Order: sequence, then C-alpha cells, then structure tokens
Amino acid sequence: MRSVSHHRGCTSRRDSRWPAEDVGLIGDLRSAGGIAIAAAGAALLASCSEPPPEPPAPLPPLVPAERLAAGDFPAVTLADTRPRGAFLAGHPAGAVPLPLEPLEPAPSGPEESKRIAGIAAALAAAGLAPGSPVVMVDDATREGFERAAYGCWLAALTLGARCHLLSGGLAAWEAAGGKLVEGEPDPPPHAGHAGEPATSHLASLDDLREATAGAPTGLVDVRPGRPPDRIPGAFRLPLDHVVDPAGTVLEARLRRAIERSGLSIPDRLIVLGSDAREGAAGWFLLHRVAGIERVALFPGGVPRWRRYPSLPLEPSPPEGKEEAGRGAADPRPRERGGTGNQSEEGS
Repeated sequence: MRSVSHHRGCTSRRDSRWPAEDVGLIGDLRSAGGIAIAAAGAALLASCSEPPPEPPAPLPPLVPAERLAAGDFPAVTLADTRPRGAFLAGHPAGAVPLPLEPLEPAPSGPEESKRIAGIAAALAAAGLAPGSPVVMVDDATREGFERAAYGCWLAALTLGARCHLLSGGLAAWEAAGGKLVEGEPDPPPHAGHAGEPATSHLASLDDLREATAGAPTGLVDVRPGRPPDRIPGAFRLPLDHVVDPAGTVLEARLRRAIERSGLSIPDRLIVLGSDAREGAAGWFLLHRVAGIERVALFPGGVPRWRRYPSLPLEPSPPEGKEEAGRGAADPRPRERGGTGNQSEEGS
C-alpha cells in the first residue's frame, strides 16, 4: 500500500506504477490534447512538493476580537445577546440577534423538557446550528459577560453546541476595526435545526440533594461580593474576583483560585449564583475557560435553594474570614429549621 500525502494525486514515496521516466513520457506527448494533459500532470507533480496547508486554528473559548474582525474564523455564527433595541442601534456586521428575554425563565422543574424544546427551536430559528461554532457578543461589562455566558449555556444545553464568547465584548470588536451596522439583519440563509439536548449541563433538585448527602459532586457558589448566607462545604468563586467590571476574564486569577480550591477534581460540579445568568457565567468559566468537563448549572441558584429547609444553609462568616475557596471546613449537610415554600420539596 502506498502512503498518500496532502493531494489526492500525490504520493509520499514513488509508486511502482509511476517509473522515473514518467515525467519524460508526459513531455513527449505530441497532440494538442496530449500537451494539455502533460501540463496538468506537470502541475500535479509540482504540487506534490509543496507542504500541506496548515489546519485552521482551533476556536478558543474566549475569541480575540482582532482575529474575528480580521476574518480568521469565517465559519462561525456571531450571535448578539443584547436587548433587541441595542442590537438595532448598532451590531457587528453579520451578527444575528439573540435577545435573551424571550428565552427566560431557564429550564427547570416539571416543564423542563418542553422548555428545552422551545428554546432549542428559538435558537435554531435564529440561525444557530448544532454543528456550527457560535460566538456570543455583548457589552463590555460584567452584566454583558453574564448575558453572553447565559446564551452559551442555553446553546450548549438545548442544541449540544460548543459555544464561545467574544473577548472584550462589543468594545473590543470596535477597537479591532470591526464594522457596526444598524437596523434589522438579513434573515439567516436557512434556519438551523434543533440538535440533541445536552442535559448534563442542567442540575436538578435531586442532584442537589444527592450532593449534600455525600455524592461525589462539588457545589460552587459564584455570587459576587459577600452574600448573607453560604452553603456548607460549597466552594466560593465570586464572579467579581475573576471577571473585572469591563467583563474581562482574569484567567490567571481564575486558575489560581481553582488550584487552591481543588475544583479540577474529576467529579461533577454544580454551579449556583443569584440567578441563572450569574450562574451561567460561572458555568462558562469552569467548563469552557478552565476546561473542567462535568459542570452543570442549577438555574434557580441560591434563591431557589433557600426555599427548601432540608437543604443546608448557614450565615456567612464575619468579614475577612473567607476568600475564594472552600466555603466551610465541614461539608456535612445540616438541616435548618424555619418555614419556607415546601410545595416542591417532593419534586
């Protein structure tokens, strides 16, 4: 068997059916048709000496604006997750609108599968397809980062898509010379189709109960600042510690925090924030930027956690006693008293 190089007609070693005098035979063809064939054969032989083309660079989780604006990633779909009014006032050329308001609330509870199907259909109608890379763009703020990350989580959950964020947001796009256009976009050339949902990105109430009962699952609380309460044993990774006010991910700080906390364990992680967008930002940081495979989001976050007295919760320690890392020395669940909305306790 002969080994094949980058060109269909090229071989990496001499084929026994092509002796050394082949080039001479091609040159000896006398007819006009023969001359054309000879020229094509010579070009083919010459192309065999050229190195194979470089494969396209992989798309990083945080896509540099200068490379995207320069057209280094021509096959991507650019989705703008800002409110529709902001999109119409000026958006990156070629971007499709993906306002998140119609896609909320996030899937959870008894209607979860129907909600996932509805969001998948909306994303597909916007032009997002499971097999195509998607880059979300939003304002250069922490809020914009959270919106874009939430769009990524929805695309991963409902379409099984591998999503990316434009690093530095819309400000970086403009600084890189990217063009902004106003008004309605051109309709997508064809509507995408809904792929298989990746429900591993979604955590349920039962998942939380199992985590507090000793399952090999880490809980990650990404609420910024100093919240009034904490989940015993959860890792604290405040968003404002690893994402600056301009929405820039502080990757070195993120990786140091993960190394200190032990978050890179192979077990599953469940992320909780103050709401789904905040939690999705933590999901994107851990799953896409840090590369931890098994990361899920509990969309209701800590506010929904508070509704179940059987789930452990305690006051936060005094100021200065807690930094990014494990939120409590004792991870064992402790039930708390008091009343609460228990209508879903059995769900």
